[in-house]
Amino acid sequence: MTSRTNRTGLVVRGIQGMLTTVVMSVVLLVTVEGGARALGVHFSSLRYGDRSQDLWVSDPSKGWFHRPEFETELPLGGPDRGLVRTNSLGLRGPEVSLRKAHGARRLLAVGDSYVFGHGVNDDHTLTAQLSGLLNGRGGEPWEVLNLGVNSYSTDQQLVLLEELAPRLDPDLVVLFVCDNDFEANTQDFVNQRYYKPYYVISAAGRLERRNVPVPRFTIWQKAKLWLGQHSEAWNMIRGRRSQLPWLNDRLDLLQVATSIPPSGPEVPLTAALIVAMRDLTRGLGAEFVMFNTGHRNERTELLQQVRPLLRRQGIRLLGLEGSLGEARDRRPTGPWDFPNDAHWNVAAHELAARITFNFLEAQGLLDRHPASEPPRMIASR
Repeated sequence: MTSRTNRTGLVVRGIQGMLTTVVMSVVLLVTVEGGARALGVHFSSLRYGDRSQDLWVSDPSKGWFHRPEFETELPLGGPDRGLVRTNSLGLRGPEVSLRKAHGARRLLAVGDSYVFGHGVNDDHTLTAQLSGLLNGRGGEPWEVLNLGVNSYSTDQQLVLLEELAPRLDPDLVVLFVCDNDFEANTQDFVNQRYYKPYYVISAAGRLERRNVPVPRFTIWQKAKLWLGQHSEAWNMIRGRRSQLPWLNDRLDLLQVATSIPPSGPEVPLTAALIVAMRDLTRGLGAEFVMFNTGHRNERTELLQQVRPLLRRQGIRLLGLEGSLGEARDRRPTGPWDFPNDAHWNVAAHELAARITFNFLEAQGLLDRHPASEPPRMIASR
């Protein structure tokens, strides 16, 4: 009887200990949550704090895209409020028909948040200012469409171009490459929030697309995403790293998902994606030009590695890092980028538009000519 009583006592004390641990853990988490909220401390970019996050919706082919006919603000510190309006196609900017106006020409600007214009108002974006320059030269009118989407890498830009370009009948496609595209092109999950398509280069040297359609979240992944968006305590725990591999493996279970290991070198893959965009553009009878964003602290060495591969393919390209860098040095207090963010600010959008316009004009791409005319090359800065 005594032995049974002792065993029962041990079980009861064990249960009490477990309950005490659970209660103390809950109290600790509630305390951390309340303290973080009171102090305005955030442990993750997943947190949803305003309606601006509703701009992006899940997309089965590209991972995410803009909500059509939506208006919000994406401020990064001024001078603009970052006022954003999308049209019925989900593109930033005014409404546009699929068919060009009679006698008009059309330019598609492709890229990520730099082309999109994160932090500036609609009328200060690269595409809005480029439209003013093109239409200010006289002659036939130009329609400039903004195909920039925040956090898109080259693979998603290729998918978007495949979907929209045949319907939009462009005369010119202008791609802006960002240094973070190279790594993202090898990933299938980004921003702690989205699956995305990606490509691999087959043994035969062809691009093969993966994640078609883009995977959907499981219920457990949706729950982890919700916690990441609403709980600072959850984000504090899942954001920890340890020198113990087994503990990191456990912490990884708290992530919504983790990306696949890179399938190959990022520079050749990025080059192949850009060439595919050029080939698609040519197939539509349009011209293709590439720039890079040249933003503050850009990893320009990646662009320097990819440019020779693209030149051998006859792709027109120009680097912006020299011009933007010189402009920052001449007027360091100008609104080139944001205090805590490297995105283009108003002055950088204006300068990038001017450089783009001058390059297109120098290349003879602003006047009608046969699409079969051999491309002329120019060295990047």
